[in-house]
Amino acid sequence: MEYLMRGILIGLLFGLPVGAVGALTVQRTWNSGIRSGLLTGLGSSAADCCYACVGAFGLTLISDFLLR
Repeated sequence: MEYLMRGILIGLLFGLPVGAVGALTVQRTWNSGIRSGLLTGLGSSAADCCYACVGAFGLTLISDFLLR
């Protein structure tokens, strides 16, 4: 149970938006409420996920090309 709680805590800490996106999320939360802030954070996380998928696909494509 202790490892599960540590894992959840570490996941939440690494999942927090930082920088300009974090400031935007905090600003929208203060100005428009928790729902707006939550949706802003989820949107930025989804965008980061898409960018990571495109980057991983590109690296895989290049490495496969070089290996052939």
